[in-house]
Amino acid sequence: MCQLIHASKNGSLECIQKLIDSGSDVSTRDNFGNTALIYASENGHHKCVKKLINFGANVAEKNNNGYTALMLASQNGHLKCVQMLIKSDLDVSIKSECGDTALMMASRHGHIDCIKTLIAFKSTVMEKNNNGNTALMLASIYGHLDCMQMLIESGTEIMTKNKNGDTALSLASVNDSIERKKFIDYIMEYDVNIGPKYAAKIN
Repeated sequence: MCQLIHASKNGSLECIQKLIDSGSDVSTRDNFGNTALIYASENGHHKCVKKLINFGANVAEKNNNGYTALMLASQNGHLKCVQMLIKSDLDVSIKSECGDTALMMASRHGHIDCIKTLIAFKSTVMEKNNNGNTALMLASIYGHLDCMQMLIESGTEIMTKNKNGDTALSLASVNDSIERKKFIDYIMEYDVNIGPKYAAKIN
């Protein structure tokens, strides 16, 4: 493994500085296509992220799976990293190979603060991945009630469908949990015409 990548993965700021001063290339990739910035972001080393950006690391670089530093920071809930990356004029709606955006990854894993930040910087709440799922649908599958509410209040269409014909409501109705029941109650407050198919499941 490249020394700079190793140092960035482990959050060694002093080592990063020395390696860059010695001529290490901040754009170097490993076999997975990950750069030093991607690893620093994925692991929440915000000081390292700032250092690498200041030395010209490309914030839009993707690894072999199409994931950017922002996507992985969002997935893991590293808010400070997310904020730094966004402020570098990064397009927050860039997609991975499977069509996921940073907002979708934050929603899937329930990181409400990252969701708020991404939405504030114009991340599109109605974007769909390759399966037709929106951020709201992904939050629904995993029962992240606070994230669902934030996405709905930010303009997500509740009854939009994915490629299987499922909505956020139908996905939330599949499993029996307190969070999902709360979500269904929350949805009902919006007086949405959910149709007999979903009404039968709820009742």
